[in-house]
Amino acid sequence: MLAGAWPLVSALAVCLTAFAGTFWSALVLWFIGRVFLKVRFSYVKTLEIVGLTGIILVLGAFITGLLITAFGDPAARPSLAMLAGKFSGPARQVLDTLNIFHLWATSVMAVGLSRLSGVSLKEAAFWVFGYWVFVRIALIILA
Repeated sequence: MLAGAWPLVSALAVCLTAFAGTFWSALVLWFIGRVFLKVRFSYVKTLEIVGLTGIILVLGAFITGLLITAFGDPAARPSLAMLAGKFSGPARQVLDTLNIFHLWATSVMAVGLSRLSGVSLKEAAFWVFGYWVFVRIALIILA
């Protein structure tokens, strides 16, 4: 009886992770605005921006599923790693981080932070992409 519940538990875990990730990303964006850009704005507005970028990530997950089905490769992603062929290692991980949808969502967050804080897009993008690069490097090192 419990074996049949695992897909449901797995789906619930994915939903909870996405939910927590949304709040975490909003907290990071709000923190960047508050500490580094020295601008006050509502956490709820930041949460709204991150929630809207979540739609891009859902589209990316759908496209990833289609690529996995089409290529029959569980490692298929909409990133530069698709062009590199079938090799593994740190080089593939670096190419895999350049996922089109992750870059798109990060760009939208930078635009949202820029509009919300009233700073230039260049300054907002510096901090948002700086955090993105830091997290990607940390994930590559930990993997």
